[in-house]
Amino acid sequence: MDLPAELSFLEEIFRDPSERFRQAEWLLSSFDQNIWIYDFNYKSGPRSIDWNVSLDDGSLLTEKTNKSLLDSLKYWLIASCDRSIDANKQTSNTYLSASSLSIAFRSTLKLIDYFLVHSYEFSLSKHGLGAINGDDLKTLLTKIKSNKQISEGVFNWSGRLKDFIFTQIDTIKPNDIDNICREHPELVDVDPSLKDNDLGIAINDIPKARAAMVLKGLMRDKRRGAKQDSVILKAGEYALNTKKVASLLYPNSLYFQYQGKNGCEIFDITVDAISYSRELPAVPVTTKKGALLTTSNYLTYRRSLYKIGFLNKIGLPCPPTDEVMAIGNFLPELPPSKPGRYRTVPSQIVFDAVKDAIEFHLKYGRELIDSYCRILSSSHQNDRRIPSLSREEILSCISPKLQDLGVNSLGLSCPTIGQVHAAQRKPSRSEYYKKLRANEGLLDLIQVYYGAIRIVIGCLSARRQGELSDLIANECLDESEQWLVFENRKSTKGLMGLRETEARPIEPVAVDMIKTIIKLQSKFISLGYLNGYTKLIAPPSLIGGRFLCDGTRINYPVNMFCDYFEVATNSNGERYYICQHQLRRFFAMLFFYSSSFGGLETLQWMLGHTDINHVWHYITESLDGSTLRSAKSQFAAESLHRKGAEQYKALSELVASQFNTNEFSIIDSNELEDYINMLLEDGKITIEPEFFIDHNNETFRIIIKVSEDS
Repeated sequence: MDLPAELSFLEEIFRDPSERFRQAEWLLSSFDQNIWIYDFNYKSGPRSIDWNVSLDDGSLLTEKTNKSLLDSLKYWLIASCDRSIDANKQTSNTYLSASSLSIAFRSTLKLIDYFLVHSYEFSLSKHGLGAINGDDLKTLLTKIKSNKQISEGVFNWSGRLKDFIFTQIDTIKPNDIDNICREHPELVDVDPSLKDNDLGIAINDIPKARAAMVLKGLMRDKRRGAKQDSVILKAGEYALNTKKVASLLYPNSLYFQYQGKNGCEIFDITVDAISYSRELPAVPVTTKKGALLTTSNYLTYRRSLYKIGFLNKIGLPCPPTDEVMAIGNFLPELPPSKPGRYRTVPSQIVFDAVKDAIEFHLKYGRELIDSYCRILSSSHQNDRRIPSLSREEILSCISPKLQDLGVNSLGLSCPTIGQVHAAQRKPSRSEYYKKLRANEGLLDLIQVYYGAIRIVIGCLSARRQGELSDLIANECLDESEQWLVFENRKSTKGLMGLRETEARPIEPVAVDMIKTIIKLQSKFISLGYLNGYTKLIAPPSLIGGRFLCDGTRINYPVNMFCDYFEVATNSNGERYYICQHQLRRFFAMLFFYSSSFGGLETLQWMLGHTDINHVWHYITESLDGSTLRSAKSQFAAESLHRKGAEQYKALSELVASQFNTNEFSIIDSNELEDYINMLLEDGKITIEPEFFIDHNNETFRIIIKVSEDS
């Protein structure tokens, strides 16, 4: 239809759908090509889809006999990324950012993979998508909703992986497994905490499972990003190569086989590695995770599946229109599940960690960074690699204060002149941590220092871990050096996928820490080892190379900090390795505890507010409801543990009735917090500050109210 120029915007509406949906802005290939190149503004550049996969009859999807099915899948994928149409009618177009389009794209690809993986059940080679009915669609949606991990609910990853592992064990001679276990005792060294692993593999079978994956070449070195394709395990940190395993388990998938999966920590092993990740088993960070997929994510998949009905408009085989429309509002009836939540760290542990972190910075922060900068300069001036510097040359760069502290080497994991293998330089685990706390290695102490920085900034800024990970050293402070500048990861709505830049007040000690890191990075830049400033939490390499880590392993320095200061353990001997979500909660805990023993002035100073109402408003604005609720439940639980029924009588009666005891100190702290958190969620209690004026000034107290019907 030829339209006048002033009505040309209507051409898209009247355009034949079978022509219109043969192209998209993100599709860089022609519709009929068997390998598609696509790009949603990925930083790494365009990616590809290879449509040359097998169907149930052994034919390739790209063969002429399967053209109708191939076209159906391609049209469905393109239509799923277009909001201007739904299954049977056209609506006004809504702009979607590249990231939103990418989410719709990936969701549909996983749905397509489900049908391809189950090609035999649906007889795709014979009937295409036309054999799929409404019950099949509802069954798929139920699987999607049933588990927060699509890999489990839809593709049964853990079940198929477990079966695969034991199949591989059966194909290997027992002597071969015994031999490699003798050569590499790391395979047999199994942490007792792995008895509750995700795959449900008995602890006695874990060495055999590890050995089988090594012998089959299915392990990868996490540090080098390399694949382990031989029975020789070189020095490194290894994990299951889930992408390679997935390619064997799901060979006819377009997308799923190439994505990283849960590899299960039973396969995480260290072989003569350059560093230990932790000294002790860790206290579990989260409660048992909720099984169900969140409703918002479920709706994304349902919307993508609903778009399959578009194929009826262009005459391609697909489920009948009325059966597609029947899933438009379908929500599976499944047993409710409580979402998992992060376990709390006892407040005193965090108080002590913050104190230790600040003191460590004030005593040794500048000394550590200045000493390392002198080593960098010496290496550069002599045109020699840092590990090739003699012990005397290293010590000449280390400040007398640090040498008096115990520093006598570049690092506990660094090679020195004459050493070839990692095993020659690597202390045993017990020896390593003994030397760490004796302050013998400079680079190890710098790792601890970076952990201290994370503890302080993480606690006193109340930011999300991703936001801290994104901080660039020279860009995270404003010109006045009084505000932390970051990109809010939860603020893309209405911004076409862009994040909103925000600023929050930051205390001088944290500013001083940041400026110390800027100084180190400036030295790297001036010597030509960095092209520009990089992630704030990106410490120097532990093996002494002239480079910084990439900042992705943001928790590693915190683990080093916790081991160095021997952070407390629980009754099971597990150490509290503090994560950022737990530190965010502590931000609110500072407010609650200041009502008990004072110290609100410090909190007001930290936040730049003089009015305590403003302080509370800032806290509630900065923390999401779940985090704030967890802080409230932890405060109430710790108050009951400490003071019994003295302070909050109404709550005490509820707790006593629930646990059949008035001795609250004997109740497991996690169980008590979970119960109080449930009361808050259900609206049976409220925990809020009550502000008033006393003879000194405006102050407040924490009030816990119990509803009448509780």
